[in-house]
Amino acid sequence: MLNSHPDIAIPYESHFFVPYFKSMERFQDLNKYENRVKLITSILAEPVLERRDYLPKIEEINLNSFNSLGGAIAELYQAYALHFGKSVWGDKSPSYASEIHICHQLFPTATYIHIIRDGRDVASSIIRQWWGPTDFVTAVNYWDKTISICRKLLQMLPNDKYCEIKFEDLVQNPESTLRFVLDFLGLEFSDELVGAYVHTTRKQLGSLIDGQHRLLETLPSADQGFKWKNNLSKVDQAIAYEIAGRTLHCLGYESGVKRHPLKLIRKIYHHLRQSIMWRLGFSNRALKDKRKAALG
Repeated sequence: MLNSHPDIAIPYESHFFVPYFKSMERFQDLNKYENRVKLITSILAEPVLERRDYLPKIEEINLNSFNSLGGAIAELYQAYALHFGKSVWGDKSPSYASEIHICHQLFPTATYIHIIRDGRDVASSIIRQWWGPTDFVTAVNYWDKTISICRKLLQMLPNDKYCEIKFEDLVQNPESTLRFVLDFLGLEFSDELVGAYVHTTRKQLGSLIDGQHRLLETLPSADQGFKWKNNLSKVDQAIAYEIAGRTLHCLGYESGVKRHPLKLIRKIYHHLRQSIMWRLGFSNRALKDKRKAALG
């Protein structure tokens, strides 16, 4: 939605900020031109950037305007934004949720928009993805821990550096929620934000939209909020409350079912399922490695 704004450019997820921050010694002194070239060349070769609808060439980046990793990334993103005639750039990578302290070191003037979704819907969603926890108990724990860490880190920043919005508010009242976000950013609201992305997202994401992003070709719908009320069993609601009830309450979400006589048995089932799924995944990876070694 924000990428549809005439002034804002937000490419596909990056995921490389933190790993580079933790391994910057390999690029040595960035006051030296050759090391800046080495850094930008390495970033541009990151596989994740191949997913983007546009990747600036090294010639488009001012190699004399930075002497830090944050400065290098800013130049890269600014070149991306300028390609689309925009002046403000942003990044949307959920993996940075628990790394705000690093992002703040990289970009001291950055602002943050934290979008929060009910943890029961998050858990139910990510156990169906290849990249997340495979059982409900682990997924709820993951949500609770990540949200708590992210909020604590953000609350250490000045109040004008971050805002929180809820996914449920966004899909139910997209215009009012977006007006709030744009006001926070100090930018004018644009009518294009609410629905224009439906027609442009496939061009930006390509085949990625056919996986976990398929709903980006549809308009916001209130049906996407609070799915757990219809889809989550009472015993799983009780498990979720036991794990994350305090966080859910702090965020103003309904408690759902708090107690259930079969909760312990259900938790054992989830743990057994997670163990089986993990072993199957490990076996599949081992088999692929053996086949690769045989072919090599």
